[in-house]
Amino acid sequence: MNKMTKTLLGGTVALALTVGGIALGTTASVAITALTETQYLSEHSAPAYETNDRGLTFGSVEDARTPDEEPDLILVVATNGERGYALKTDLEGPTPSSPEDAVRQTMNQTSRTIPVYESDGTTLIGEFLIDVSTQTEGKPVEE
Repeated sequence: MNKMTKTLLGGTVALALTVGGIALGTTASVAITALTETQYLSEHSAPAYETNDRGLTFGSVEDARTPDEEPDLILVVATNGERGYALKTDLEGPTPSSPEDAVRQTMNQTSRTIPVYESDGTTLIGEFLIDVSTQTEGKPVEE
């Protein structure tokens, strides 16, 4: 039999899982503590990205703690195998204007390619495929 309990302690969620073995009469316990977003953000510093001559930040999303901290140009691998940067706004696509628009955009999605640039954000070196036929997206690259 499995017994699971969840307790909220001062903004921190603690999860204790107890598993009792019937045949051997053994018991194992696991405790998991999850930090609140505020605690996590206060304990981890924001990433420091390089900035190009146009004032755009560029780098990997690996160290971003939230989507707001992602760089303007995100490191990707183009369909031709070249490493470069895609604009964050191109990766995200259009922002829906309403819940109905969001549903319409989701239902009408098609695979698309977006430009891949050098870190200057203007020199085109390839394209990045966002393939919705398999509901997957090319993976941004870790530095």
